[in-house]
Amino acid sequence: MENGNILVLSERQIMSVLDMPAALESVETSLREIAEGRCINPMKLHMSLRPGIQGYLNSMPSCLLAQDVMGAKLVSVYKDNAKNFSLPVTMGTIVLHHPESGLPFAVLGGTYITALRTGAAAGVGAKYLARKDSHVLLQIGAGAQGRMGAEAILCAMGTVDELRVADISPDALKSFAEEMQEKFPQVRIVPYTDYRKAIPGAQIICAGTTSPQPLLRGMPLDKGVTVLLIAELVDDSDLRWYDRCIMDFPECFCDRINDDLRGWSARTGSPFEEIRLETCSASLGEVIAGKKPGRSSDDERIVVGYPSRKNSVILAAIQRYLPEYRMAPDILMVSLDNLNFEFHPGPTLLYTAMIENGIDFEYYSDFTPSQARLIEAIDQERLALCRAYGVKVRDVAQTFHDEYGYEGTLYEMIKHADVYKGIKGPSALNSRFLTEDIPYSLRAIQTLAQIANISTPTIDTVVNLAYILLGDDLDDGRTLSQLGFNSSTTVSDLLELCR
Repeated sequence: MENGNILVLSERQIMSVLDMPAALESVETSLREIAEGRCINPMKLHMSLRPGIQGYLNSMPSCLLAQDVMGAKLVSVYKDNAKNFSLPVTMGTIVLHHPESGLPFAVLGGTYITALRTGAAAGVGAKYLARKDSHVLLQIGAGAQGRMGAEAILCAMGTVDELRVADISPDALKSFAEEMQEKFPQVRIVPYTDYRKAIPGAQIICAGTTSPQPLLRGMPLDKGVTVLLIAELVDDSDLRWYDRCIMDFPECFCDRINDDLRGWSARTGSPFEEIRLETCSASLGEVIAGKKPGRSSDDERIVVGYPSRKNSVILAAIQRYLPEYRMAPDILMVSLDNLNFEFHPGPTLLYTAMIENGIDFEYYSDFTPSQARLIEAIDQERLALCRAYGVKVRDVAQTFHDEYGYEGTLYEMIKHADVYKGIKGPSALNSRFLTEDIPYSLRAIQTLAQIANISTPTIDTVVNLAYILLGDDLDDGRTLSQLGFNSSTTVSDLLELCR
Protein backbone atom coordinates (compact mmCIF):
# COMPACT_ATOMS: atom_id res chain seq x y z
CA MET A 1 0.00 0.00 0.00
CA GLU A 2 2.72 2.43 1.01
CA ASN A 3 4.86 1.65 -2.03
CA GLY A 4 1.95 1.64 -4.47
CA ASN A 5 1.77 -2.12 -4.93
CA ILE A 6 -1.61 -3.33 -6.02
CA LEU A 7 -3.12 -6.56 -4.75
CA VAL A 8 -4.69 -8.63 -7.53
CA LEU A 9 -7.12 -11.40 -6.62
CA SER A 10 -8.52 -13.76 -9.21
CA GLU A 11 -12.02 -15.21 -9.24
CA ARG A 12 -10.67 -18.54 -7.98
CA GLN A 13 -8.85 -16.90 -5.07
CA ILE A 14 -11.96 -14.96 -4.05
CA MET A 15 -14.12 -18.07 -4.23
CA SER A 16 -11.73 -19.85 -1.86
CA VAL A 17 -12.19 -17.28 0.94
CA LEU A 18 -15.66 -15.74 0.43
CA ASP A 19 -18.86 -17.70 0.96
CA MET A 20 -22.57 -16.90 1.17
CA PRO A 21 -22.81 -16.46 4.97
CA ALA A 22 -20.01 -13.87 4.79
CA ALA A 23 -21.72 -12.18 1.83
CA LEU A 24 -25.04 -12.01 3.73
CA GLU A 25 -23.32 -10.32 6.66
CA SER A 26 -21.47 -7.87 4.39
CA VAL A 27 -24.55 -6.91 2.36
CA GLU A 28 -26.66 -6.44 5.48
CA THR A 29 -23.97 -4.19 6.98
CA SER A 30 -23.60 -2.17 3.77
CA LEU A 31 -27.37 -1.62 3.43
CA ARG A 32 -27.50 -0.42 7.01
CA GLU A 33 -24.57 1.94 6.37
CA ILE A 34 -26.39 3.43 3.38
CA ALA A 35 -29.56 4.00 5.40
CA GLU A 36 -27.59 5.66 8.18
CA GLY A 37 -25.72 7.99 5.83
CA ARG A 38 -22.28 6.44 6.15
CA CYS A 39 -22.01 5.33 2.54
CA ILE A 40 -21.83 7.25 -0.73
CA ASN A 41 -23.65 5.18 -3.32
CA PRO A 42 -24.53 7.09 -6.53
CA MET A 43 -26.71 5.82 -9.36
CA LYS A 44 -25.03 3.30 -11.62
CA LEU A 45 -23.93 4.45 -15.07
CA HIS A 46 -25.44 2.26 -17.81
CA MET A 47 -23.89 2.05 -21.27
CA SER A 48 -25.69 0.16 -24.03
CA LEU A 49 -23.87 -0.81 -27.18
CA ARG A 50 -24.84 -0.56 -30.83
CA PRO A 51 -27.48 -2.86 -32.28
CA GLY A 52 -26.12 -6.28 -33.06
CA ILE A 53 -24.15 -6.42 -29.83
CA GLN A 54 -26.53 -7.90 -27.28
CA GLY A 55 -24.87 -6.53 -24.18
CA TYR A 56 -24.22 -3.56 -21.96
CA LEU A 57 -21.76 -2.25 -19.36
CA ASN A 58 -22.59 -0.81 -15.93
CA SER A 59 -20.23 1.29 -13.81
CA MET A 60 -20.98 1.40 -10.08
CA PRO A 61 -18.83 3.57 -7.77
CA SER A 62 -19.28 3.60 -4.00
CA CYS A 63 -17.55 4.64 -0.80
CA LEU A 64 -17.91 3.06 2.65
CA LEU A 65 -16.83 5.89 4.94
CA ALA A 66 -16.72 3.84 8.13
CA GLN A 67 -14.45 1.24 6.53
CA ASP A 68 -12.22 3.82 4.83
CA VAL A 69 -12.53 2.33 1.37
CA MET A 70 -13.92 3.42 -1.97
CA GLY A 71 -14.03 1.77 -5.33
CA ALA A 72 -15.92 1.00 -8.47
CA LYS A 73 -17.26 -2.12 -10.08
CA LEU A 74 -17.55 -2.59 -13.83
CA VAL A 75 -20.13 -5.20 -14.81
CA SER A 76 -20.89 -6.41 -18.32
CA VAL A 77 -24.09 -8.28 -19.14
CA TYR A 78 -24.19 -10.23 -22.42
CA LYS A 79 -27.24 -12.47 -22.64
CA ASP A 80 -25.85 -14.70 -25.42
CA ASN A 81 -22.46 -15.35 -23.81
CA ALA A 82 -23.20 -18.90 -22.74
CA LYS A 83 -24.34 -19.88 -26.22
CA ASN A 84 -21.72 -17.97 -28.22
CA PHE A 85 -18.59 -18.07 -26.07
CA SER A 86 -19.23 -20.48 -23.15
CA LEU A 87 -18.86 -17.47 -20.84
CA PRO A 88 -21.02 -16.19 -17.98
CA VAL A 89 -23.79 -13.78 -18.89
CA THR A 90 -22.62 -11.38 -16.18
CA MET A 91 -18.93 -10.59 -15.56
CA GLY A 92 -17.33 -7.95 -13.38
CA THR A 93 -14.11 -6.32 -12.21
CA ILE A 94 -13.66 -4.32 -8.99
CA VAL A 95 -11.00 -1.68 -8.28
CA LEU A 96 -10.51 -0.45 -4.69
CA HIS A 97 -9.01 2.94 -3.73
CA HIS A 98 -8.08 4.76 -0.52
CA PRO A 99 -10.57 7.63 -0.14
CA GLU A 100 -8.01 10.05 1.32
CA SER A 101 -5.40 9.76 -1.44
CA GLY A 102 -7.27 8.02 -4.25
CA LEU A 103 -4.46 5.45 -4.39
CA PRO A 104 -5.65 2.19 -5.97
CA PHE A 105 -4.64 -0.77 -3.83
CA ALA A 106 -6.60 -3.78 -5.13
CA VAL A 107 -8.07 -5.21 -8.31
CA LEU A 108 -10.56 -8.01 -7.75
CA GLY A 109 -12.38 -10.36 -10.03
CA GLY A 110 -15.94 -9.15 -9.71
CA THR A 111 -18.00 -11.88 -11.36
CA TYR A 112 -18.34 -14.13 -8.32
CA ILE A 113 -18.72 -11.15 -5.96
CA THR A 114 -21.48 -9.74 -8.19
CA ALA A 115 -23.37 -13.01 -8.13
CA LEU A 116 -22.89 -13.29 -4.36
CA ARG A 117 -24.03 -9.71 -3.72
CA THR A 118 -27.10 -10.06 -5.92
CA GLY A 119 -28.12 -13.27 -4.23
CA ALA A 120 -27.27 -11.99 -0.75
CA ALA A 121 -29.54 -8.96 -1.18
CA ALA A 122 -32.43 -11.38 -1.77
CA GLY A 123 -31.38 -13.36 1.30
CA VAL A 124 -31.28 -10.26 3.48
CA GLY A 125 -34.67 -9.20 2.11
CA ALA A 126 -36.12 -12.58 3.04
CA LYS A 127 -34.57 -12.43 6.52
CA TYR A 128 -36.24 -9.11 7.34
CA LEU A 129 -39.48 -9.28 5.36
CA ALA A 130 -40.58 -12.89 4.85
CA ARG A 131 -42.94 -14.63 7.24
CA LYS A 132 -40.95 -16.33 9.94
CA ASP A 133 -42.73 -19.63 9.27
CA SER A 134 -42.04 -19.60 5.50
CA HIS A 135 -41.17 -23.10 4.36
CA VAL A 136 -41.77 -23.04 0.56
CA LEU A 137 -39.39 -21.05 -1.67
CA LEU A 138 -39.95 -20.65 -5.41
CA GLN A 139 -36.85 -19.70 -7.38
CA ILE A 140 -37.70 -18.55 -10.93
CA GLY A 141 -34.60 -18.94 -13.07
CA ALA A 142 -32.00 -21.68 -12.61
CA GLY A 143 -29.00 -19.73 -13.92
CA ALA A 144 -26.16 -18.18 -11.92
CA GLN A 145 -28.35 -15.44 -10.43
CA GLY A 146 -31.05 -17.92 -9.51
CA ARG A 147 -28.60 -20.25 -7.78
CA MET A 148 -27.16 -17.47 -5.68
CA GLY A 149 -30.59 -16.13 -4.81
CA ALA A 150 -31.83 -19.53 -3.71
CA GLU A 151 -28.66 -20.28 -1.73
CA ALA A 152 -28.82 -16.92 0.03
CA ILE A 153 -32.47 -17.32 1.02
CA LEU A 154 -31.93 -20.88 2.25
CA CYS A 155 -28.95 -19.69 4.33
CA ALA A 156 -30.88 -16.71 5.72
CA MET A 157 -34.12 -18.60 6.41
CA GLY A 158 -33.74 -21.75 8.47
CA THR A 159 -37.40 -22.71 7.99
CA VAL A 160 -37.48 -23.51 4.25
CA ASP A 161 -37.85 -27.23 3.57
CA GLU A 162 -39.15 -27.14 -0.03
CA LEU A 163 -37.34 -25.40 -2.89
CA ARG A 164 -39.29 -25.10 -6.13
CA VAL A 165 -37.20 -24.12 -9.11
CA ALA A 166 -38.64 -23.04 -12.47
CA ASP A 167 -36.76 -22.71 -15.74
CA ILE A 168 -37.47 -23.34 -19.42
CA SER A 169 -34.23 -25.33 -19.74
CA PRO A 170 -34.34 -28.96 -18.51
CA ASP A 171 -30.53 -29.03 -18.39
CA ALA A 172 -30.44 -25.92 -16.19
CA LEU A 173 -33.06 -27.45 -13.89
CA LYS A 174 -31.07 -30.68 -13.54
CA SER A 175 -27.81 -28.88 -12.80
CA PHE A 176 -29.53 -26.52 -10.32
CA ALA A 177 -31.22 -29.38 -8.48
CA GLU A 178 -28.00 -31.38 -8.17
CA GLU A 179 -26.04 -28.40 -6.82
CA MET A 180 -28.72 -27.31 -4.33
CA GLN A 181 -29.36 -30.86 -3.13
CA GLU A 182 -25.65 -31.29 -2.36
CA LYS A 183 -25.51 -27.99 -0.43
CA PHE A 184 -28.88 -28.41 1.32
CA PRO A 185 -29.62 -32.14 1.65
CA GLN A 186 -32.47 -31.49 4.10
CA VAL A 187 -34.43 -29.45 1.48
CA ARG A 188 -36.77 -31.11 -1.04
CA ILE A 189 -36.08 -29.84 -4.60
CA VAL A 190 -39.09 -29.70 -6.96
CA PRO A 191 -38.41 -28.67 -10.62
CA TYR A 192 -40.92 -26.90 -12.89
CA THR A 193 -40.70 -25.93 -16.56
CA ASP A 194 -43.71 -23.60 -16.16
CA TYR A 195 -43.17 -21.15 -13.30
CA ARG A 196 -46.87 -20.28 -13.17
CA LYS A 197 -47.74 -23.77 -11.89
CA ALA A 198 -45.27 -23.34 -9.03
CA ILE A 199 -46.69 -20.08 -7.64
CA PRO A 200 -49.64 -21.39 -5.56
CA GLY A 201 -48.46 -22.17 -2.05
CA ALA A 202 -45.08 -20.45 -2.41
CA GLN A 203 -44.42 -18.16 0.57
CA ILE A 204 -41.18 -16.69 -0.81
CA ILE A 205 -40.68 -16.07 -4.54
CA CYS A 206 -37.33 -15.02 -5.95
CA ALA A 207 -37.23 -14.00 -9.64
CA GLY A 208 -33.81 -13.92 -11.27
CA THR A 209 -33.92 -14.34 -15.05
CA THR A 210 -32.90 -12.46 -18.18
CA SER A 211 -36.49 -12.46 -19.43
CA PRO A 212 -37.56 -9.07 -20.86
CA GLN A 213 -41.08 -9.77 -19.63
CA PRO A 214 -42.26 -9.01 -16.08
CA LEU A 215 -42.94 -12.62 -15.16
CA LEU A 216 -45.04 -12.02 -12.07
CA ARG A 217 -47.23 -9.20 -13.38
CA GLY A 218 -50.87 -10.12 -12.79
CA MET A 219 -50.08 -13.52 -11.27
CA PRO A 220 -52.36 -14.68 -8.41
CA LEU A 221 -50.16 -14.43 -5.33
CA ASP A 222 -51.02 -15.95 -1.96
CA LYS A 223 -51.53 -13.75 1.07
CA GLY A 224 -48.35 -13.27 3.03
CA VAL A 225 -46.02 -13.87 0.08
CA THR A 226 -42.67 -12.10 -0.11
CA VAL A 227 -41.47 -11.45 -3.66
CA LEU A 228 -37.76 -10.75 -4.16
CA LEU A 229 -36.87 -9.40 -7.61
CA ILE A 230 -33.20 -9.93 -8.44
CA ALA A 231 -33.34 -8.59 -11.99
CA GLU A 232 -36.91 -7.52 -12.72
CA LEU A 233 -37.93 -3.87 -12.21
CA VAL A 234 -41.08 -2.78 -10.41
CA ASP A 235 -43.27 -0.40 -12.38
CA ASP A 236 -46.33 1.58 -11.31
CA SER A 237 -48.70 -0.97 -12.78
CA ASP A 238 -47.13 -3.75 -10.69
CA LEU A 239 -47.75 -2.12 -7.33
CA ARG A 240 -51.46 -2.93 -7.18
CA TRP A 241 -50.60 -6.62 -6.75
CA TYR A 242 -48.83 -5.93 -3.45
CA ASP A 243 -49.60 -4.34 -0.11
CA ARG A 244 -46.11 -2.89 0.35
CA CYS A 245 -43.15 -2.10 -1.87
CA ILE A 246 -39.59 -2.10 -0.50
CA MET A 247 -36.89 -0.77 -2.85
CA ASP A 248 -33.24 -1.72 -2.99
CA PHE A 249 -31.85 1.79 -3.49
CA PRO A 250 -34.70 4.24 -4.19
CA GLU A 251 -32.56 7.23 -3.30
CA CYS A 252 -30.24 6.51 -6.24
CA PHE A 253 -33.14 6.54 -8.65
CA CYS A 254 -34.44 9.84 -7.29
CA ASP A 255 -30.99 11.45 -7.39
CA ARG A 256 -30.62 10.67 -11.10
CA ILE A 257 -34.05 12.01 -12.06
CA ASN A 258 -33.71 15.10 -9.87
CA ASP A 259 -30.39 15.97 -11.50
CA ASP A 260 -32.16 16.02 -14.89
CA LEU A 261 -35.02 18.10 -13.48
CA ARG A 262 -32.58 20.67 -12.10
CA GLY A 263 -31.15 21.07 -15.60
CA TRP A 264 -34.60 21.59 -17.14
CA SER A 265 -35.44 24.05 -14.39
CA ALA A 266 -32.33 26.09 -15.14
CA ARG A 267 -33.04 26.12 -18.89
CA THR A 268 -36.75 26.96 -18.62
CA GLY A 269 -36.65 29.28 -15.61
CA SER A 270 -39.25 27.17 -13.81
CA PRO A 271 -38.82 26.48 -10.08
CA PHE A 272 -37.24 23.17 -9.22
CA GLU A 273 -39.35 20.70 -7.24
CA GLU A 274 -37.71 17.53 -5.98
CA ILE A 275 -39.53 14.25 -6.66
CA ARG A 276 -39.87 11.45 -4.17
CA LEU A 277 -41.07 7.86 -4.44
CA GLU A 278 -44.21 8.03 -2.37
CA THR A 279 -45.29 4.50 -3.24
CA CYS A 280 -42.02 3.09 -1.97
CA SER A 281 -42.69 2.55 1.72
CA ALA A 282 -39.04 2.05 2.63
CA SER A 283 -35.64 1.01 1.45
CA LEU A 284 -34.31 -2.34 2.57
CA GLY A 285 -31.55 -0.54 4.46
CA GLU A 286 -34.10 1.51 6.42
CA VAL A 287 -35.83 -1.69 7.50
CA ILE A 288 -32.51 -3.21 8.58
CA ALA A 289 -31.56 -0.05 10.49
CA GLY A 290 -34.93 0.03 12.25
CA LYS A 291 -35.92 3.36 10.70
CA LYS A 292 -38.92 1.88 8.90
CA PRO A 293 -41.05 -1.12 9.85
CA GLY A 294 -40.73 -4.46 8.10
CA ARG A 295 -43.60 -6.92 7.75
CA SER A 296 -46.68 -5.75 9.66
CA SER A 297 -48.84 -8.91 9.37
CA ASP A 298 -48.73 -12.49 8.13
CA ASP A 299 -51.19 -11.64 5.34
CA GLU A 300 -49.21 -8.74 3.90
CA ARG A 301 -47.94 -9.17 0.31
CA ILE A 302 -44.52 -7.54 0.04
CA VAL A 303 -42.35 -6.97 -3.02
CA VAL A 304 -38.65 -6.14 -2.76
CA GLY A 305 -36.93 -4.95 -5.91
CA TYR A 306 -34.77 -2.51 -7.75
CA PRO A 307 -35.74 1.14 -8.09
CA SER A 308 -39.10 1.57 -9.76
CA ARG A 309 -39.36 3.10 -13.19
CA LYS A 310 -42.12 5.30 -11.77
CA ASN A 311 -43.20 6.48 -15.17
CA SER A 312 -46.16 8.48 -13.92
CA VAL A 313 -44.03 10.29 -11.33
CA ILE A 314 -41.35 11.11 -13.88
CA LEU A 315 -43.88 12.34 -16.44
CA ALA A 316 -45.59 14.63 -13.94
CA ALA A 317 -42.24 16.10 -12.94
CA ILE A 318 -41.08 16.61 -16.53
CA GLN A 319 -44.37 18.24 -17.54
CA ARG A 320 -43.72 21.05 -15.08
CA TYR A 321 -40.97 22.15 -17.45
CA LEU A 322 -42.03 20.57 -20.75
CA PRO A 323 -45.86 20.43 -20.67
CA GLU A 324 -46.11 19.13 -24.24
CA TYR A 325 -44.49 15.80 -23.27
CA ARG A 326 -46.69 12.72 -23.06
CA MET A 327 -45.94 9.14 -22.09
CA ALA A 328 -45.95 6.53 -24.82
CA PRO A 329 -47.51 3.21 -23.83
CA ASP A 330 -44.67 1.09 -25.20
CA ILE A 331 -41.53 1.02 -27.32
CA LEU A 332 -43.49 0.40 -30.53
CA MET A 333 -45.32 3.71 -30.14
CA VAL A 334 -42.02 5.47 -29.45
CA SER A 335 -40.49 3.98 -32.59
CA LEU A 336 -43.42 4.36 -34.99
CA ASP A 337 -44.45 7.85 -33.87
CA ASN A 338 -40.93 9.21 -34.40
CA LEU A 339 -40.85 10.84 -37.84
CA ASN A 340 -37.08 11.30 -38.18
CA PHE A 341 -36.88 8.29 -40.48
CA GLU A 342 -39.34 10.01 -42.82
CA PHE A 343 -37.80 13.47 -42.79
CA HIS A 344 -34.11 12.58 -42.94
CA PRO A 345 -33.00 9.72 -45.26
CA GLY A 346 -35.23 10.14 -48.33
CA PRO A 347 -34.98 13.95 -48.66
CA THR A 348 -31.23 13.80 -47.97
CA LEU A 349 -30.74 11.41 -50.90
CA LEU A 350 -32.63 13.87 -53.13
CA TYR A 351 -30.14 16.55 -52.04
CA THR A 352 -27.19 14.39 -53.22
CA ALA A 353 -26.14 16.71 -56.05
CA MET A 354 -26.15 19.78 -53.80
CA ILE A 355 -24.24 17.97 -51.04
CA GLU A 356 -21.55 16.53 -53.30
CA ASN A 357 -21.12 19.82 -55.20
CA GLY A 358 -20.54 21.65 -51.90
CA ILE A 359 -23.58 23.92 -52.25
CA ASP A 360 -24.64 25.66 -49.03
CA PHE A 361 -28.38 25.15 -48.39
CA GLU A 362 -31.05 25.04 -45.72
CA TYR A 363 -32.40 21.56 -45.20
CA TYR A 364 -36.09 22.40 -44.77
CA SER A 365 -36.44 25.85 -46.33
CA ASP A 366 -35.05 24.52 -49.62
CA PHE A 367 -37.44 21.56 -49.72
CA THR A 368 -39.17 20.78 -53.02
CA PRO A 369 -42.68 19.36 -53.60
CA SER A 370 -41.07 16.07 -54.69
CA GLN A 371 -39.33 15.67 -51.33
CA ALA A 372 -42.61 16.25 -49.52
CA ARG A 373 -44.34 13.64 -51.72
CA LEU A 374 -41.59 11.16 -50.88
CA ILE A 375 -42.23 11.74 -47.17
CA GLU A 376 -45.96 11.22 -47.68
CA ALA A 377 -45.33 7.95 -49.55
CA ILE A 378 -43.12 6.69 -46.71
CA ASP A 379 -45.76 7.82 -44.25
CA GLN A 380 -48.43 5.68 -45.92
CA GLU A 381 -46.24 2.63 -45.41
CA ARG A 382 -45.67 3.62 -41.78
CA LEU A 383 -49.43 3.92 -41.22
CA ALA A 384 -50.02 0.47 -42.74
CA LEU A 385 -47.41 -0.92 -40.38
CA CYS A 386 -49.06 0.81 -37.41
CA ARG A 387 -52.41 -0.75 -38.29
CA ALA A 388 -50.82 -4.19 -38.43
CA TYR A 389 -49.43 -3.75 -34.91
CA GLY A 390 -52.44 -1.96 -33.47
CA VAL A 391 -50.51 1.28 -32.85
CA LYS A 392 -52.61 4.44 -33.14
CA VAL A 393 -50.70 7.40 -34.61
CA ARG A 394 -51.45 10.54 -36.60
CA ASP A 395 -50.40 10.91 -40.22
CA VAL A 396 -47.40 13.12 -40.88
CA ALA A 397 -49.38 16.20 -42.00
CA GLN A 398 -51.68 16.06 -38.96
CA THR A 399 -48.71 15.62 -36.64
CA PHE A 400 -47.00 18.64 -38.19
CA HIS A 401 -50.20 20.69 -37.84
CA ASP A 402 -50.80 19.64 -34.22
CA GLU A 403 -47.23 20.24 -33.07
CA TYR A 404 -46.63 23.60 -34.76
CA GLY A 405 -50.08 24.98 -35.62
CA TYR A 406 -49.34 25.44 -39.35
CA GLU A 407 -51.95 25.10 -42.10
CA GLY A 408 -51.73 23.89 -45.69
CA THR A 409 -50.17 20.94 -47.45
CA LEU A 410 -47.23 19.09 -45.93
CA TYR A 411 -44.90 20.80 -48.41
CA GLU A 412 -46.24 24.25 -47.51
CA MET A 413 -45.96 23.59 -43.79
CA ILE A 414 -42.35 22.33 -44.08
CA LYS A 415 -41.29 25.07 -46.47
CA HIS A 416 -42.56 27.91 -44.31
CA ALA A 417 -42.09 26.51 -40.80
CA ASP A 418 -40.39 29.11 -38.61
CA VAL A 419 -39.03 26.40 -36.30
CA TYR A 420 -37.03 24.93 -39.19
CA LYS A 421 -35.56 28.12 -40.61
CA GLY A 422 -31.80 28.38 -40.48
CA ILE A 423 -31.16 24.63 -40.19
CA LYS A 424 -28.32 23.89 -42.58
CA GLY A 425 -28.23 20.82 -44.77
CA PRO A 426 -25.46 18.24 -44.32
CA SER A 427 -22.08 18.99 -45.89
CA ALA A 428 -21.34 15.33 -46.59
CA LEU A 429 -23.47 12.42 -47.70
CA ASN A 430 -22.31 10.24 -44.81
CA SER A 431 -24.12 12.40 -42.25
CA ARG A 432 -26.18 11.03 -39.38
CA PHE A 433 -29.31 11.55 -41.51
CA LEU A 434 -28.16 8.47 -43.41
CA THR A 435 -25.55 6.66 -41.29
CA GLU A 436 -27.89 6.54 -38.26
CA ASP A 437 -31.42 6.80 -39.63
CA ILE A 438 -30.95 4.15 -42.31
CA PRO A 439 -29.49 1.21 -40.33
CA TYR A 440 -31.12 1.96 -36.97
CA SER A 441 -34.50 3.33 -38.04
CA LEU A 442 -35.51 2.37 -41.56
CA ARG A 443 -33.91 -1.08 -41.31
CA ALA A 444 -35.87 -1.62 -38.10
CA ILE A 445 -39.04 -0.52 -39.90
CA GLN A 446 -38.27 -3.04 -42.65
CA THR A 447 -37.87 -5.74 -40.00
CA LEU A 448 -41.24 -4.88 -38.45
CA ALA A 449 -42.78 -4.97 -41.93
CA GLN A 450 -41.17 -8.34 -42.68
CA ILE A 451 -42.63 -9.85 -39.49
CA ALA A 452 -46.09 -8.42 -40.28
CA ASN A 453 -45.88 -9.30 -44.00
CA ILE A 454 -46.41 -5.64 -44.95
CA SER A 455 -45.07 -4.34 -48.28
CA THR A 456 -42.85 -1.22 -48.03
CA PRO A 457 -41.64 -0.52 -51.60
CA THR A 458 -40.85 3.17 -50.99
CA ILE A 459 -38.86 2.52 -47.83
CA ASP A 460 -37.07 -0.37 -49.56
CA THR A 461 -36.10 1.95 -52.42
CA VAL A 462 -34.67 4.57 -50.05
CA VAL A 463 -32.71 1.93 -48.13
CA ASN A 464 -31.35 0.26 -51.27
CA LEU A 465 -30.29 3.57 -52.78
CA ALA A 466 -28.53 4.59 -49.55
CA TYR A 467 -26.51 1.37 -49.48
CA ILE A 468 -25.58 1.85 -53.16
CA LEU A 469 -24.34 5.38 -52.53
CA LEU A 470 -22.65 4.85 -49.16
CA GLY A 471 -21.68 1.17 -49.15
CA ASP A 472 -19.35 0.39 -46.24
CA ASP A 473 -20.29 3.63 -44.48
CA LEU A 474 -23.56 1.99 -43.40
CA ASP A 475 -23.88 -0.78 -40.81
CA ASP A 476 -26.11 -3.77 -41.51
CA GLY A 477 -28.56 -2.27 -39.07
CA ARG A 478 -31.47 -3.70 -37.14
CA THR A 479 -32.24 -6.77 -39.19
CA LEU A 480 -34.15 -9.84 -38.02
CA SER A 481 -31.02 -11.68 -36.94
CA GLN A 482 -29.38 -8.63 -35.38
CA LEU A 483 -32.46 -8.05 -33.22
CA GLY A 484 -32.56 -11.68 -32.15
CA PHE A 485 -35.61 -12.62 -34.26
CA ASN A 486 -36.07 -15.23 -36.97
CA SER A 487 -38.46 -16.07 -39.80
CA SER A 488 -40.91 -17.70 -37.38
CA THR A 489 -41.31 -14.56 -35.24
CA THR A 490 -44.91 -13.31 -35.37
CA VAL A 491 -46.61 -9.99 -34.71
CA SER A 492 -47.96 -11.46 -31.48
CA ASP A 493 -44.45 -12.46 -30.40
CA LEU A 494 -43.17 -8.96 -30.98
CA LEU A 495 -46.12 -7.32 -29.25
CA GLU A 496 -45.60 -9.53 -26.21
CA LEU A 497 -41.90 -8.65 -26.14
CA CYS A 498 -42.53 -4.90 -26.43
CA ARG A 499 -45.41 -4.67 -24.00
